[in-house]
Amino acid sequence: MTATTLLQLGEAYLWLGGVFAVTFLLLGLDRVEPNARGAYAFRALIVPGLILIWPLAAWRWAALARGDDLGCARHTPPRRTQAALALALGIAVPSLLLGAMVLRQAGPLERAPVLLEPPVEAAE
Repeated sequence: MTATTLLQLGEAYLWLGGVFAVTFLLLGLDRVEPNARGAYAFRALIVPGLILIWPLAAWRWAALARGDDLGCARHTPPRRTQAALALALGIAVPSLLLGAMVLRQAGPLERAPVLLEPPVEAAE
């Protein structure tokens, strides 16, 4: 694929996102999030996000239209894995920092200074 083709695909994606954002804000937001009724400043704030992640918002809107909404149960799987992820991150982050400190290059205190340019001769 050429760069022009990628740019055209990106432009088409953003145009579709813009059309979806307008449609969603006019017709779907009140159905997907009932607490957003009357929050017109909020609608303006979510336009950039809707343009970028419009496939996810369309999927959610379609799931609600089909009646596939599970309510609070849709958050259960992430809650189950949260403890395991917290433990993994608690081990991984310090390990990475320690490894980076062990493998780091010698800093300026351990090495003698090096002249980058020859000294300038004094004018007579």
